[in-house]
Amino acid sequence: MEKRLILAIALSVFVIVTFQYLLPAQKHTTVKPQESAAVKEASIQTEQYLPPEPPADEKEATVATDKFILTFSNIGGSVKKIELKDYRNLKTNEPMALAQESDPQNYIFSLKDTVGALDLNRASYRPDKSDGSITYTLYTKGFEIMKRYILHNSSNVIELQLVVKNTSSSPAEFGYKIISGSGLVETRPEDKNLIEVVSKIYGKAFGFKRPNKNIIVNPGIVSWVAAKTRYFSLIMKPYGQTKSEYHGYAFDGNLFSGIEMEKTPIPAGSFIESKFVLYAGPSIASNLKKLGLEFEESVNYGFFGGIAKALLVVAAWFNSLVHNWGISIILLSVFLNIILFPLTLKSFKSMQKMH
Repeated sequence: MEKRLILAIALSVFVIVTFQYLLPAQKHTTVKPQESAAVKEASIQTEQYLPPEPPADEKEATVATDKFILTFSNIGGSVKKIELKDYRNLKTNEPMALAQESDPQNYIFSLKDTVGALDLNRASYRPDKSDGSITYTLYTKGFEIMKRYILHNSSNVIELQLVVKNTSSSPAEFGYKIISGSGLVETRPEDKNLIEVVSKIYGKAFGFKRPNKNIIVNPGIVSWVAAKTRYFSLIMKPYGQTKSEYHGYAFDGNLFSGIEMEKTPIPAGSFIESKFVLYAGPSIASNLKKLGLEFEESVNYGFFGGIAKALLVVAAWFNSLVHNWGISIILLSVFLNIILFPLTLKSFKSMQKMH
C-alpha cells in the first residue's frame, strides 16, 4: 500500500512539472500592455482636465477672526480658502483647512452670469477692506456689482451682501449662479468618498445623489445647501428668489455645490440686493440649532435617527451633571443596561428552559 502511495505522489509531481514546461509562457502577453494603456489614458485625462490657473494679476487678501483664517481673491471677489482656528492639522499643527479651491470659477461665493456673457467669476474686482468687513466691486457692461462680506469675530458665520446696480440708461435683466461650497479637504483618502451635498428645497430635505457626468439640479425654493465632509460642513442660506440647487464634480474630481437665483429685471439707475449666509465649521447639531437657520437638519443620524437623537439628549444631560463626556458615556451605558434588563432577564430564562 505504501509503495503505491509513494508511486502516485511521484507521478503527480512529474505531471505537474512536465505540464509547466510544456505550456508556453504567458506572463508577458497581457499584463504590461494593460498597465501601460491605463497609465496612458490617465495621463491624457490629466492633461486634458487640468483646472485653469488663476490669472497672473490675482491678488489675495487674508482676513482672520477668532474662528477663521479666510483667503480672499480679487478674481471674482470670492473666497478661495477657509481655515478653522479651533481645529489643527495633525501633521503640521497648523489651523485645519476646511476648503481650498484652485479654480477661480469654483471659488466660494463666485458668481456666474445666466443672462448674457458677463465675466463675473474670472474678472478682477476692486477690493476695499475695513473693520469687520471686506468689499469687492466690479464695473462691467452696464452693471456695478458690489460684494460686501461681513465677518463676526466669534462666530462660524460669513455674511455676503450682494448689490447689483444697473448703470445703463435702459432696463436690464440680471441673473446668476453662486458657488456655495467647493474644495472641501479630507486628509484621509478613504474619507473623500464621504463628501456629499444635501439641501432643503420646498421645505423638504434632499439627500445626496452622486453625479456621474452631468450636474444634478434640484429646482425650487432653496432653504439651504450643505456641502459636507465626514465631520464638517459648508452650509449656505440664500435670502432672495431662488431657481434651483445644483451640484457636480469639477474636472479635478472635487465636488462643488451652488444656488441659481431667478432672473430679475432692474430699471435704469436702480439696483437689487441679495443676502447670503455661509456657515463653515463642525457638523454639531446643537451648535447649528443656535443659529436659528434650520442648519441642524443637515446632520444625518442614519437609519435609526430618532433613537440616536434620544441617546444624544440623555448623554448631554449626564454631561451637564458631571461635565465629563467620558463619564457621561459610561453613565449612558449603565442607564441603557438598566432599561434593557427586563428583556435581558427574559432572554436568559428562555435559554435555561431550552436546556
